[in-house]
Amino acid sequence: MRPRPALADAKHMKRRLLLSSFAALLLAAGGAYLLEDKFTVLGLRVARLHSLTTKVSPTGIAWSPDGEKIAAIHDFGRAISVWNTGGDLLITIKRELTTGPYVGSSLAFMPDGRSILAPAPTPTHYPTSSLGLWDVQTGALQRVVPAPSSDKIFQEVLAGIFVVSPDGTLVAFRPIHDVGPISIYRTDDWSLLKTRPIFESETRGLKPSAITGETRPDFPDIVTALAFAPNNDLAVGLIDGLAMMGSSSSILQYIEGRTVRSLAYSPNGQFVATGIGTMLSSTSAAHLVHLQIREVASGSAVVNDNTIGDVRNLAWDREGQILAVVTTDETVHLYRPFASGSAHQDMSVSKGAFTLAFSPTKSELAVSTGTGVDIYSVR
Repeated sequence: MRPRPALADAKHMKRRLLLSSFAALLLAAGGAYLLEDKFTVLGLRVARLHSLTTKVSPTGIAWSPDGEKIAAIHDFGRAISVWNTGGDLLITIKRELTTGPYVGSSLAFMPDGRSILAPAPTPTHYPTSSLGLWDVQTGALQRVVPAPSSDKIFQEVLAGIFVVSPDGTLVAFRPIHDVGPISIYRTDDWSLLKTRPIFESETRGLKPSAITGETRPDFPDIVTALAFAPNNDLAVGLIDGLAMMGSSSSILQYIEGRTVRSLAYSPNGQFVATGIGTMLSSTSAAHLVHLQIREVASGSAVVNDNTIGDVRNLAWDREGQILAVVTTDETVHLYRPFASGSAHQDMSVSKGAFTLAFSPTKSELAVSTGTGVDIYSVR
């Protein structure tokens, strides 16, 4: 093959720069583009496909099990919008009865794809919410979990953080009080399976005071995140580490560390990714690890990354080979941890990135923006 002349190289580079500038202008303007950068750190090609619009930035995104619908909770938890994958709005569920400034930030499709689990207004109109099961087609609230008693739901049982198991048979939630017990419900009849606090004596242990020599009382630990494994084991993020519980609710492992803000098991259940929040200044936190991927069986870390900011949310792709991470500086990082370790590729995303989710059936990633959701192809 003849070497390319220097002039041709210069023209080729100029063309690439012009195309990159054009793509950047389209992205800044909110337009969709399909230009692919083939010269990326990890070799991943990212293309924005289309955008979905909401009034206020979404705080939670979920795909239906068949990958044909996507839902976002927005307007401070007061609305849920559902689209098909072509970007057509199917329904917006508005909860006019909901009061207060904040009523929840998560949602999840149930296995049938016809209902969504999300925060619901309480009968007493408290500024917090219980969990509700919403009909995707009609927008009707089918039931409240736990079921109200005498038209009143006490704050001790209101769901602050919740997660649905991969097979859709279980739901675990932490009450609005972060030291409250974790409750696990069966979804076939919505019966309470178990309620369990995690005490400090089970995790970091109770140590005598350096001043008085006395052992302080045992208190429930602060729960910050939840994630089910494919076998329905439960990982619990804590204010000072990570606990992994078996189906019998016994703690299988405890790994001491800093505050775990987000959790996600790989699809095969062999690894768990943890997003860590330091709540420190960028200078103070510069040397601290913000992302860890651990092997579940041994608890050992296979990836540590201290080059990114505090993690808000993370998600695995359907094959468990790509991990997407969004940080508090609204940057999205892509990892191929089993091929490239802690090396990551940064995505060019719209302002307002807060949460994200991979499609369960396609190589597509949904990322929240200040005015909705952007859908990307990631290959």
